[in-house]
Amino acid sequence: RIKVLGRPVCVGVSRKSFIGAILGLDRPEDRLYGSIAAAAVAVYCGADVVRTHDVRETLHAVRVAEAIRGSLKAVKAGSVECYVLPPLLEGDALELFTRIGCHPVGSTIMSRKARHYILLLKGVSSPVANVLKQEMLAAGGEAAIPAVALVGGRQLHDVVVMGTRSQLERVVEKLKLNAKYAETLSGDFTQLAEAIEKAAELKR
Repeated sequence: RIKVLGRPVCVGVSRKSFIGAILGLDRPEDRLYGSIAAAAVAVYCGADVVRTHDVRETLHAVRVAEAIRGSLKAVKAGSVECYVLPPLLEGDALELFTRIGCHPVGSTIMSRKARHYILLLKGVSSPVANVLKQEMLAAGGEAAIPAVALVGGRQLHDVVVMGTRSQLERVVEKLKLNAKYAETLSGDFTQLAEAIEKAAELKR
């Protein structure tokens, strides 16, 4: 995620107060293991340099984080270079769009399309699963539902929803609309909309 800044990044997380706050440790000298963990997370997220008081203790954790992170995949075709970016949060995408010179309004709109969610929903009835599938497709996303859900029945199913924040927002509104008019399934649609809304933190 840090790579979207487009420049080398040095982080200094060694024994910082936020580590003490998380672990409930007032004394900086007690925060070694938390510092090592924070350094590894920073490197995994793209930090290039880590400033630390405990070089020997931190080195192995950093090497493992580098190996798991891997290198940024890049290809070149003539004068065109292409980089495969890791999944980005909305704020990361906004930073990237701003950096390449996009209009502020457009950057905000597009950042809601950059964050991709894969949600596993449990306890979804057959008719609601079918409606969810159609609404996700209409919004440009996707929903994987069991084949048996297509023929109806009373059993509940697991459903996997795949879409951007923007797509999920549109689908949640459609589910709420269905809840108003689908008498016997009103509660099912309401619960499904609420679950997606909470999981993807669509309300802020």
